[in-house]
Amino acid sequence: MDQMYYRRNRRSSSRNRKKKSSKGVSFYLFPFLGVLLVFLFSQIFSKFGDSLNNSNIDSLENALVVKAVTGNVTSTFNQVSTSLNINDPILSTSNITVPFDSAIVLESKNGSEFRVDQSSNFIYNFESNDNLDTLNLSFKSGKVWVNSKTNLEQILLGSSYLDIQTQNVVLTYKSNLPEDLSIFSGQALAIIKDLDTGNEIDKFRVESNTSLLLDNSSYSDFLVNKAPLIKSKTNSSVYLSNWYKWNTFYDNNNVSISFDDIFEEDSQIAFKDLQNQIQNTNKLQKKEVQIQSIDKSTTPYFTYPKANEVITDKRIKLLGKVPPDTAKVMIISFEEDEPLKYILKEYESNTEDFVYYAFSDPQRGNLFPGVNKFEVVAIDVNGNESPSSSIEFVFRDPDKKISTENLTAEDELSEHKNSSQTQDESESVNNSGLDLPVVSSVNELPYESGFDLKTNRAYIVGSVPEGASKVTINGFDLTMFKEGQTRFHYILSEGFNNLKNGENILNISYEKNGLKSPSLKVVINYTSN
Repeated sequence: MDQMYYRRNRRSSSRNRKKKSSKGVSFYLFPFLGVLLVFLFSQIFSKFGDSLNNSNIDSLENALVVKAVTGNVTSTFNQVSTSLNINDPILSTSNITVPFDSAIVLESKNGSEFRVDQSSNFIYNFESNDNLDTLNLSFKSGKVWVNSKTNLEQILLGSSYLDIQTQNVVLTYKSNLPEDLSIFSGQALAIIKDLDTGNEIDKFRVESNTSLLLDNSSYSDFLVNKAPLIKSKTNSSVYLSNWYKWNTFYDNNNVSISFDDIFEEDSQIAFKDLQNQIQNTNKLQKKEVQIQSIDKSTTPYFTYPKANEVITDKRIKLLGKVPPDTAKVMIISFEEDEPLKYILKEYESNTEDFVYYAFSDPQRGNLFPGVNKFEVVAIDVNGNESPSSSIEFVFRDPDKKISTENLTAEDELSEHKNSSQTQDESESVNNSGLDLPVVSSVNELPYESGFDLKTNRAYIVGSVPEGASKVTINGFDLTMFKEGQTRFHYILSEGFNNLKNGENILNISYEKNGLKSPSLKVVINYTSN
């Protein structure tokens, strides 16, 4: 009995010792494990938070920023749609909708600008590979103007039919058939895609001053392995469009105003007002174009450029053809109202084609801002001259900036006076009832009285009312001005001995219905180097 009690007591005390030992270990172990778990969780959440923060920073850094907006332009990101305001970020994968009567200007971190027209919808994606950022705007519909003056990022535009890869470029692109692309500076690679598979069908290099037009017919040809002609020199209608003029004005003047101003009825630079001015100008220009009917068997003629085409290359080749038995080709240029004749030294007798080079240079050039006119005459072995034919086209200097005044003044061929040409500039009292003539620009810059000329040549552009029969400057009738025209130009140049140091005064008048207008006094100051 005593032994049994002893054994039971010993087992009981052993169990008690184990319980006490277990409680002692738990007392120290559990707090340690708790501290360890708290530390581990804090590290995990810290890393996760850092990754989220880095992701947000990266997304914001690579976002496009809203620089100007009008209307209710919306962005959908992570299935959340918001209306956009100035300085809002456009994150990668955002879906942007620009409804009718709305527009938006976006800018990248490297300064590339995207001006998106109304009725546009696109998705923005950002990618970075091999130290080159790619800004991808995938359009479902709409039109965009791109001005990118950097090689730090690649621009990728496109739709279901076409991809455009480029950088350091100025262009305009309209998506969906017809796909329309015009390059004004730089170049781009255009890739035509299969609508069903997205695979490449063909690709083209599109250079500066070149356009690409992909319509339903040409796209169908590509699908059956045909090669339609879809590239061409950019048509003058592109340069005369208000979309082109507004965007180049915006580019050259770093405009900080909102797009709201475009849609205001009383805005001086309103789209509608500017468009009406351009349409009126185009109508007047069409009236002035006289279609020549020539006998190509006896008369030489130009094949390039086309009549009234807008040229922006500073060096061009005038191409043409001559009749059989031609020994020499004579080109007549009208650098002033006195024509200058030149025999082509490179022409080989009895060949059909001729080439004449024209280039822009303030000192020696024969290509000038504004309207340029050239005539061609074929001469046979006996010295007999053929009838002549002529070409007129427009050279627009790509280095010249465009201002609001220049846009409106150049395009406004009306009977109203320019605000800088007041009655104080008129030499005579207006007894004829005719308005003063208008001088709108000098070397593509807006004219103001006392204009300071920076070069040794002044290309002066002006206008007179419809119905004027002639224009007179300092008593000299302009021979290039024809009855019915409204636009005239005149050149002051040291080479023509009509530009002097100091103050140069031009008295300009016109005749209409037998009446002479009052004389406009134009003052141009010049200091030779």
